[in-house]
Amino acid sequence: MILEVAHVDTFYGTSHVLQSIDLSVSERESVALLGRNGVGKTTTLRTIMGLAPGRAGSVRFLGREIRGQPADTVARLGIAYVPDDHRIFPTLTADENRGARAAGTASASWNCSPSSASSDPPGDSIFLAARRRCWPSGGR
Repeated sequence: MILEVAHVDTFYGTSHVLQSIDLSVSERESVALLGRNGVGKTTTLRTIMGLAPGRAGSVRFLGREIRGQPADTVARLGIAYVPDDHRIFPTLTADENRGARAAGTASASWNCSPSSASSDPPGDSIFLAARRRCWPSGGR
């Protein structure tokens, strides 16, 4: 199992947004979260990434518990979150965001095997490096 989310509860303040969510992604499998507005799709992805703190349950990536880890730690393990609004750093201006992206790609660009290449999906997305066979360029 590459990613396993089990019995996860996430709150925003006192609002119980995710209630005992279960989700799994096996090797060579694609999974889609579907639903109308407000049902918790984005919160599920943000919880996996460590951007919305899950209060209960388990989030495991490649067998390692990651619930409660900061987003930068989760990203270094190989999970990438792409928000649908493309505001990667919301407090920065558009020019500052482009500069941050350029700085990031110069030091650690990613290569993916041709079989994993695809167009950008609509909405929020999480990419699992282990599933997509991606690696930092230069063998880092």
